[in-house]
This record gives sequence, structure tokens and C-alpha cells, in this order.
Amino acid sequence: MMTMPCFVVAFIELALFLPIARGFPSPSFMSTIPILQRAKPDCIDLRRRVQDSCNSETFLQASSTYDCDEGDREDHRYLAPGFKRFACRVAYDGTGFRGFQIQKKPQKETKKIARTVQGELEKALSMIFQTETTVVAASRTDTGVHARGQAFHFDVEENKCFSPDLICYKANQLLPDDVVVWNMSLAPATGTFGNLPWHANVAPTGKLYSYRFRTAKHMSPLDRRDRALWYKCELDIGLMRSCCLEFEGTHDFTSFGNRLAHKEADVGRELDCHRTIKSIVLVDESHGNYRIDFVLDGALYKMVRNIVGILFGVSSGILPRETISEALLAKNRTKNPARAAPAEGLTLESVFYDCY
Repeated sequence: MMTMPCFVVAFIELALFLPIARGFPSPSFMSTIPILQRAKPDCIDLRRRVQDSCNSETFLQASSTYDCDEGDREDHRYLAPGFKRFACRVAYDGTGFRGFQIQKKPQKETKKIARTVQGELEKALSMIFQTETTVVAASRTDTGVHARGQAFHFDVEENKCFSPDLICYKANQLLPDDVVVWNMSLAPATGTFGNLPWHANVAPTGKLYSYRFRTAKHMSPLDRRDRALWYKCELDIGLMRSCCLEFEGTHDFTSFGNRLAHKEADVGRELDCHRTIKSIVLVDESHGNYRIDFVLDGALYKMVRNIVGILFGVSSGILPRETISEALLAKNRTKNPARAAPAEGLTLESVFYDCY
């Protein structure tokens, strides 16, 4: 493998990490610097490296307790010796992304790998640490869905670590304008299961999603790129607020989850589709702007958007109110006639933890 002269490497790193306030134009020479293509480090089997220090029964317990329907836990339940784990929040405008999770296969229409939030984060962190760096998120948001308080973690060798504030600063210099990281720190020392380390996807105690929509007769051109759906049909807001209460509590949400059979084939077992919605509140933000806040313990794929879809159907008079109770009792997605509400109105506002 060819090596670059030391002065060239120093010049590139200086250009990349020059303290330029975000929002100001970068020097023209920065646009000419390619992303360094580093050879991938030798593959490390984390399970093999830590098998002497971790309890395999606890690992299996963590694996069987969660459905893995919202994130990627593979190879990150353990923290390899000599590594530190960092926790971080990230906000992003999902309009230009094919979801959070990195895509391995090219898109059929473009023959290119789709742009994802995870891909942008890993590219920035890998440049900072000069080694391949993987992130694991609390929730795997879908194409077009936004986030304000998404959480993730990543592991770095101790001899390559900086302070969390410096890592956060450098990452934001490298990330595009539609992604920003914040509240970075060392991950809490408290493990999730027994002696397993803190995990962004396993440790959450709850999540807050918001779905925004507008019912105004006209959409202002200044708001056309905002994070809200323009719903053009007349809605009975009082009826919608009342219907929200039917979803509170613990239910089997099979009728409100998409691609469940596909997920069951992936994990090799039947999924538990019971989820607890602690509260659903319809908020009037005035001038025809509304927001539905969901506080829940977790969600199936497209569950929140399917709930909003049936609320639109009932409150617009297209579906009778009994459709909600019938869909919950049916426990079958094909028995729910409502379609998922568009992704543009949904935002992951926050992920809750006991110690982060």
C-alpha cells in the first residue's frame, strides 16, 4: 500500500479540521480534497475477542428479549477490550435520505448506493479517527422521516480518542447541512443486561414521536419544505382527539405494522407485536397547524404512520370509527384498510434513557 509523505498528510488534516464556524463558506481548496480511501482494518470478531470476559447466557437473554425491529445490535452488544464507547444525539432533515440505516445494495433506478444518515455519520467519524467506525442508532427511521433527538453510539480505540466536545465539533465540520450531532459524551457505565455495556438501541425506556399536519386551504410557498403534511380534506379535529385515546395502553399492534413476515423470516421466530403507548396527544398549534405526540416504549415498522393514517381516515369521514377497534382486534395488517400517512410529517423528537 502506497503511503503519502508526512507533509501531505499534515496539510490534508489541517484543511479538514481548520476551525471554520459552520454556516460560513469553506475555503475553495477544501472542495478539491478527496475523501481518503483507507484500507479497511483487519476484521475483528468482537465476540471472539471478549468471550472470556462476557457471559454468553446474558448475551442470549438480550437477543431474545428484543425484536430487533428498529435497529442494528449485531457485534455491538459487547465492548471489545481497549475500546471506549461514546453516546451522542443527532438531528436531521430526512427529506434527502433513504432512511437512517446504511444501504448495502445499489438502487435499481440509479445503480448507486442510497444516501443515508448512518452513511454520513460513519463517513465523518471514520475520517476523524482514520479507521472504519460504525454507529448504532436507537431507532431506524424510514425514508423521509426526520429526527431531532435520535441517539446513537460508536466505539473507538482508546489510543485514538479525543474529548467528546472535540469529536462533536470535528464531526459537524464534516457533516452535510442536513445533519448535526450534539450532546456527545462517553456512554454511561451502567450496562443494560448484566455485564453488557450500555447500548443505544437496547437501553431506551421510551420514545417521543411527533406527526405534524396542516389543514389550511392554501399552503404558503414559504412553508412547502417544512416538516408537516398538508392534508387537504376536511377533518373533524374533535373526533380525531377522541380516537387517539383508543390507542393508549398496551395492545397487539400487528394490524399497524408493515413487513412483519419479512422481519420474522430474518430473525427466525415469531415477533411479539405488543407495544405500550403511554399517551397520544393532539396539539393545536394554531392557524390550521396540528401535532400528534406519541410517547411509547417502541414501535413496529411504520406503526406510528399507520396509526396516523387510520386517524385521518376516521376523522375525515372516509372510515367509520369502529374501524379502529376492529383493526386492533383483527391482529392482521390486511384487515386494516388505512394506508400509512406520508413520512414527511413524522419526527423522532427524543429517545429516553435512565442515565443519558
